[in-house]
Amino acid sequence: MQAMARDILSQRGRIVMALCIAALCCSHARAQSIRAELSQSTAVVSEPVMLRIIVAGADADSQPAFSPIKDVSIRPVGRPSMNRMEVNGQVVRSDVTHHFEVNARAAGRYTLPAFTIDIDGRQYTSNRPTLNVTASPVTGPLFLTEVFSPREKAYVGQPITVTLQLVVQKYQKSDFTLTAEQMWTLWRQYGAAESSLGVFSQGDYNRPTVSEEQRVDERGVPFDYFVYRIDLSVVPTQSGPFDFGQIEIAYNYPVAFQRDIFGSVSMNRARRLRETPKLPDLTILPIPNEGRPADYNGAVGRYRISAAAKPLSVPVGDPITLSLRIRGNGSLEALSAPRLDRVDALTRDFEIPSDSLAGSVMGAEKVFTQTIRAKRDDVREIPAIPFSFFDPDSGKFFTAKSDPIPIKVRPTGLLERMTPPAAGAATPAPLAALADGLEANEDDTARLLADQRTGIGPVTWVVLIGMPIVYLVVSIIQARSARFQNDVALRRRSGALGKARKLLRQPDAESARAAVLGYIADCFNVPAGGLTRTDAVRLLSERHVPASTIQTVDSFLTRVEQISYGGATGGGDSLSGTAGSVLDVLESAGIR
Repeated sequence: MQAMARDILSQRGRIVMALCIAALCCSHARAQSIRAELSQSTAVVSEPVMLRIIVAGADADSQPAFSPIKDVSIRPVGRPSMNRMEVNGQVVRSDVTHHFEVNARAAGRYTLPAFTIDIDGRQYTSNRPTLNVTASPVTGPLFLTEVFSPREKAYVGQPITVTLQLVVQKYQKSDFTLTAEQMWTLWRQYGAAESSLGVFSQGDYNRPTVSEEQRVDERGVPFDYFVYRIDLSVVPTQSGPFDFGQIEIAYNYPVAFQRDIFGSVSMNRARRLRETPKLPDLTILPIPNEGRPADYNGAVGRYRISAAAKPLSVPVGDPITLSLRIRGNGSLEALSAPRLDRVDALTRDFEIPSDSLAGSVMGAEKVFTQTIRAKRDDVREIPAIPFSFFDPDSGKFFTAKSDPIPIKVRPTGLLERMTPPAAGAATPAPLAALADGLEANEDDTARLLADQRTGIGPVTWVVLIGMPIVYLVVSIIQARSARFQNDVALRRRSGALGKARKLLRQPDAESARAAVLGYIADCFNVPAGGLTRTDAVRLLSERHVPASTIQTVDSFLTRVEQISYGGATGGGDSLSGTAGSVLDVLESAGIR
């Protein structure tokens, strides 16, 4: 009886304990609050500071409100992120984080406004963090961005070289100086991922053109700068104002460095700068209709054309390979083939296929090949082939022509009649009729009845069976190799994991972030230079990646931002290990 009583009490105790835990979980899940956190408490004028508004017990659709304050801009950045914690299937904590960027236009001590949010009909108010903003030191502009165009007007299809310049003041201290390559590496590691590059996202940022300049500020004081130049050739496809896209360049300019016990130097504090360049006025004009030749096919620039044919002597109707080579200063990739079907002198004497020609760029020229067939034996030449183009410098149409090609066309060949043997030649025996019917070629009955089948040995069987298999294997390998060479997205996906693992050899926060963001960019074939944490989360969501995987990635990248910008600890090898685990989770999700 005592044992039974103890069992009943034990069961009751477990039930009571479970109910208490469930009630505690529910109370935690329903706990609602809002708080504001700055990534740093001090800044200089025009230095952006990250502000996080963390709302507990709300969903992502709830938006916090605030009142603007003088001389300070507060703008939302990206989408809200959600963090949930579950214990035994129960949600014990649910936070939504809203991200803002704070930028003060004047020096002073600013108490940021309180953020409010309505949850279930009740209003909650956040704390009011303080930001101390000092005037920029007398150092001149630390970072500038500039965009240039060599012309104010261009035509659709006309190649234009536009330029993006990043102008960075040299970092020179009495005991430490950064080279041009080191300051560019700082942007690649700390600023590229936070930048919006617009049309320049297709630029080559591995080898920019670097120069040194001295510029003066508004007070006439000179300062030394590194100028990084990115040139990009673009071909407008529609008329109107040229669309440069959204361009906003971020740069973390170093303020202080530290040296560890092994002598390695790392950036200890940086000033987060953002610059939006003034875009040049560039208007794209349509190709005019007035004076357009009938054979015009969209070529813009100045060109010349040459032709070659092979063979030059053929019977009527036999194929002649006509090769057209076009050189010029326009975009060869976008160049279309001449309209041979509109050349009357050619269609009168030759059969011209109606297939459109793709052509191939070979060095400084584009080559088009077509097969033509002469209709009659009185055709004496392949006429000059015209190629019309629009010259954007003069605003006029011109037509270049190839030289005519002489050919010889023979009548179609006939079977020759048999001629009698020459005099003195041996005369074949006359045909003789057989009285007994057909005469046998073979009169040996045993040989006629013998098995005449040819045997197939083992070597022959190996060859007959093995050759198709070898051919099939080689064809598959060649097809995969050709696909790998031509498919940029496939190459990026294939090398994504190895590239990310290589970055993790550097035990720092930015390498860990670059590894994860670069892996996502390579898997989805998007530019890695402008990918942010918000963009990564959006891409994963659009591809229907499991919510748990998205949350893992978002939490990791948020932690990296805290370490990089908010002074949080936890970098080094442990962060690289965590990044490796995040890559494993993404691999398991199958996004490659």
